Amino acid sequence: MRKDSGGQKAKEGDLMHVGYMTAFQNPENALDDHVVYEHELDLALLAAELDFDSIWAIEHHFTDYTMSPDPLQLLSWIAARTERVKLGTAVLVLPWHDPMRLAEQITML
Repeated sequence: MRKDSGGQKAKEGDLMHVGYMTAFQNPENALDDHVVYEHELDLALLAAELDFDSIWAIEHHFTDYTMSPDPLQLLSWIAARTERVKLGTAVLVLPWHDPMRLAEQITML
């Protein structure tokens, strides 16, 4: 159990949940795509090292707004490199997936 700033044991409902959402943004293609991915993956691992409570991934296609076509694969990569952080999807574009297959992929994660 975590302790508050005074060193006292905090009750479960007293703490703030702090999460990090991956973005993979590259407005106006300012950086090479591989550099954006390297930075974002490093930030996700840093969030886990810094004891963030969760890491979130989004699904987005066809723009430079965000380059994240497969959040479940990304979360699998993060899960293999972390131990305690909770993982979640902020966006899955359901009409583009087979519902049964998507449910299976999520349960494997």
